[in-house]
Amino acid sequence: MAQAAVGNPSSEKEPFSFPSAGSVTADDGLINASGYRQELERNFGLMSIIAFAITAGNTWVPLGGTIIVAAQTVSMYAAFHPEFVALQWHVFVSFLVVTWVSCAIAVFANRLMPLFESLGGFCTISGVFITIVVCAAMPAVNGSGYATNAFVWRNWVNSTGYSSDGFVFLLGMLNGAFSVGTPDVTTHMAEEIPR
Repeated sequence: MAQAAVGNPSSEKEPFSFPSAGSVTADDGLINASGYRQELERNFGLMSIIAFAITAGNTWVPLGGTIIVAAQTVSMYAAFHPEFVALQWHVFVSFLVVTWVSCAIAVFANRLMPLFESLGGFCTISGVFITIVVCAAMPAVNGSGYATNAFVWRNWVNSTGYSSDGFVFLLGMLNGAFSVGTPDVTTHMAEEIPR
């Protein structure tokens, strides 16, 4: 690519060159020559930080989901084996197994991904329906009765030990973020699957 030497209008003592073929770099050279170099560096530096934050934020959703599945696996095993004492390394080993099984499925069973997605969608919709039916039917079945309107919508019971009710509320809302992450991840995976 041809290079053209152009003098900097702000200072003839500092000549600089940029490609003359009309590429992005040429535009950068012209913008730098206009005297907005510091603003550009600041703005593009901020954009890089924001891009890194978004990337890191999107990484935590599947990682958090994998950790949750690993912890639930150990907890389910402990529920059916009362003598079992769960330790931190059990969850870590379960995390590694879940991670590598997920990677193996993505690499070696890519053609089966639509089947896994359909199965996951069916389990999600069925789980929502079953949860609604059980929550609606169980108070009448076990005779405890339904909660009052005031208990559901007005009274706040903070039994966590934290002093801030707002913080506890936000912690409770965090669980909903994981439920949003699941369809988001499966939707992005569906976009990636070759036909």
